[in-house]
Amino acid sequence: MKKDNISDMVVEYILMRSDEELADLTVKNIAKAFNLNPSYLSRQFLKDKKFSLGAYLVRMKVFRTAAILREDQEVTVMELAKRMGFCTTGYLIHIFRKFFGTTPGKYRKLLR
Repeated sequence: MKKDNISDMVVEYILMRSDEELADLTVKNIAKAFNLNPSYLSRQFLKDKKFSLGAYLVRMKVFRTAAILREDQEVTVMELAKRMGFCTTGYLIHIFRKFFGTTPGKYRKLLR
């Protein structure tokens, strides 16, 4: 495994995960999947991508949440928070607002 390739391989690994798998992903279990030390993987990812692996995981969860909001008009924000592995609904709303400038509920209404 080439050192300069690991970050791209991790991104691909994350993108290929189902919602349930993505919700459960942590830096620690990603490192385990690649048989690497979590600290080493974090440093390498930050060096290659210019942002942390933890931040990338949150970003992917938020963007996946937005995709689900577009596809499923029935799912609640509380269900989404649990489904995507956010500790609370409030935290999902807070993070979602940072990325999209609005709450998940308002985002859904804008799509109609």
